[in-house]
Amino acid sequence: MTSVGIDDFAGWVLSDKNDRNSRQGLRYEQFIAVLINGVKQLDERLERLEKQSGV
Repeated sequence: MTSVGIDDFAGWVLSDKNDRNSRQGLRYEQFIAVLINGVKQLDERLERLEKQSGV
């Protein structure tokens, strides 16, 4: 991520913020709300498409 200029993103972390080459990790719990919102949006889209097609 640092190679493309991103220093801070949701659950992505560096073990040492002062060392761009330090171990990288993810805090998966930071992605839960984003994923739930995505599923809700897809569900709404599916419902609209089903209504349009008469299912």
